[in-house]
Amino acid sequence: MKTRIFGALALAGALLFLAADSRAQTQTNVTATIVDPLGIPYAGGTYSIQLIPTGTGPTVNGQTIGGAFNGGLDASGSFHIALWPNADISPGGSQWQVTVCISPGVLPPLGTGAQCTPSIVVTVAGTNQDLSTVLNAVAPRLTVLSSAPPPTPTVIQSNSVTLTPAQIKNLVAAPQVLVPAAGAGKIIVPVFITGQMKFVSSGYGQATNVLGLEYTPGDVQISSVDISGANWADQAASTLGSNNGTLLLSLNPSQTSAVNHDVSIFNAGGTDWTLGDSPITFTVFYIILASV
Repeated sequence: MKTRIFGALALAGALLFLAADSRAQTQTNVTATIVDPLGIPYAGGTYSIQLIPTGTGPTVNGQTIGGAFNGGLDASGSFHIALWPNADISPGGSQWQVTVCISPGVLPPLGTGAQCTPSIVVTVAGTNQDLSTVLNAVAPRLTVLSSAPPPTPTVIQSNSVTLTPAQIKNLVAAPQVLVPAAGAGKIIVPVFITGQMKFVSSGYGQATNVLGLEYTPGDVQISSVDISGANWADQAASTLGSNNGTLLLSLNPSQTSAVNHDVSIFNAGGTDWTLGDSPITFTVFYIILASV
């Protein structure tokens, strides 16, 4: 009876050991994004992965595994695949051989046509492994161009903010943000500004005092003359005003005062507009530059 009990316990222990050993052996998530020396992706290409040396009947934990895989790259030139770590594969001493191709590629005369990377040999290990660096180091050029394609042209953007009469009549003490900061290393450069007054019952007195743009925080003025309220914000009608082509960057603020700063509107005349009860929508047209 004791012999049977001990035998059953030994068998259970062996099974638990084997199960734990099996769970410990998991595949590695292998990824790569392949681009040529100019950064052009191998979009729509293919990959071929082969276990070497071949013909050895590879196994993991006694189970036969595949030793050859083929697949496609996505639009960014990327692929991902689960491979067994070489340390888990029997017989030992194996590695994975990886080759990436694209066909027809970029056709002549601007392109170099179909291309393949030289085969690289890697030892797969760990939970995740990125092969981008080693594959990109040997990826052939896809074009005959001497430089990367031209950058995307600078785009004029716009942002609109509607200010209440109370805000409009307090712009000396409390400037209002019209364009929020663009982020680290970015400068907002205003090009043009308009004001659209929706008339209620009264235009604004003191509207000859111009409104200015400034970078905030810091209150660094961008232009000496931006937008006057004369002949539109002082009228008894819904009207439209603008900076009338005045250069908005006329005061040449420093980059330090502009990087990652809001563009705000304030009363540059020193005396707030009065009397009016009509909201005004200000629209700023601008570009974004990287600081240098």
